[in-house]
Amino acid sequence: MGFRIVEIEDLSGPYCKLYSIAYDGKGGDTLFDDFLDRMDEDYPDEVEDIWNKLQFMADEGGARLQFFRENEGLPGDGVVALLKESGFTLRLYAIRYGTVLLILGSGGYKDPSVKAWQDDEILRTHALEIEKISALITERIKNRDIKICDDGTLEGDLYFDGETNNQ
Repeated sequence: MGFRIVEIEDLSGPYCKLYSIAYDGKGGDTLFDDFLDRMDEDYPDEVEDIWNKLQFMADEGGARLQFFRENEGLPGDGVVALLKESGFTLRLYAIRYGTVLLILGSGGYKDPSVKAWQDDEILRTHALEIEKISALITERIKNRDIKICDDGTLEGDLYFDGETNNQ
């Protein structure tokens, strides 16, 4: 199934552009939309905290390392997890390109007894999905088919036709 990288205009700002992944046949919903839809009813405070953090990054702070847990994927692939507040249980995966660009994936509930995403089927699915997407994007960047502009905007071929089998 194909997908495209789409800007989340409600969140993007002058300090950080925020994008997500929209699969063909999903009516325009992104992985981040899916995350919000699944988590909002049971974890409204955490979803609001995540939204506020992302809005701060976009409008004021940029995607600084202090907001993320690094090395959630393969070495050098930029896959991160948004750091949670003490007592919060949601994990949101993303691809971070410096402080100016963040591509949001999905995630889910992380039970406190689970030590690593590899030990939870749902988290593993979402983490591996964003790893695969990161590899595809990295290849396009290397081939100069995608360019990251100084302001975090993506330019180039943002549509991937059937290159991943997730979703």
